[in-house]
Amino acid sequence: MYTALKSESNSMAVDTDAFYKNLDSIGMQYDPSFRNVTSLTAVPSKGASYGCIFVPDTAATMPKEHESPHVMHPATIDSIFHMVLASLNAGRPVKQAAVPYSIEEIYVAYDQPKTPGSLCAAYRRLLSQDGHEIMT
Repeated sequence: MYTALKSESNSMAVDTDAFYKNLDSIGMQYDPSFRNVTSLTAVPSKGASYGCIFVPDTAATMPKEHESPHVMHPATIDSIFHMVLASLNAGRPVKQAAVPYSIEEIYVAYDQPKTPGSLCAAYRRLLSQDGHEIMT
């Protein structure tokens, strides 16, 4: 799916600084540890978006820099959810906050980048938009 999205001709690059400024303006304020989408492209014809996510050094923000082992840090997962906002409005700024409230299933590959400073590729696809959005 990721490769297919990257080949779509009607994709639209999203300025990530403007993206996070817009989220700030609608009350979705993220500190630097959670502003990890570094590139973002909306694919309106597919109701999808893809991009790169920076793996933050979250241990550095923890007391004594201790962090329990994890496959993917919640800050990275949260950044993947940010990407769906670009799918909700075809890459244009959203006008109201939207956050997941239920996840039926999620797949996280064990070999995802975990080292702070790494980049990981991700994509989101909106399957329905009837007030109860579903993404894959």
